[in-house]
Amino acid sequence: MRSVLAVIVGLFVFFIVVMTWQGGVMSAVYPLPASVDPNDMESLKAGILAMPAGAHGLLLVGYALATACAGAVAAAVADRRRMVCAAIVGGFATLGGILNFVALPHPTWVMVVGLPMYMVTALIGGRLGLRLAK
Repeated sequence: MRSVLAVIVGLFVFFIVVMTWQGGVMSAVYPLPASVDPNDMESLKAGILAMPAGAHGLLLVGYALATACAGAVAAAVADRRRMVCAAIVGGFATLGGILNFVALPHPTWVMVVGLPMYMVTALIGGRLGLRLAK
């Protein structure tokens, strides 16, 4: 049962880090143009496509950080199969990334880098979580 809790807590951490990154760092460094209405999907899509490569790269950094933190927390909280818990978090993050890429346009390079990145960073975070749990 604790492993299920570990995955849930890890996913919660992922969500908090992503929201903090996007609402804080991303909006400070690369704010959406004033003409973009985030409540209008077509306006949002156009705004995302107009963003520079640096904005997309910074977004990937945030997703990598969020997934690593989530994997670390999941592995640290779990009582057994710690790396499996980190991998499950990475799987859910990958699924979320796929849904994001389907819903909103992103450059091809972001998808090519982003999709494998979720699992890799979750497992790196999981290794850190193993050390924290000792």
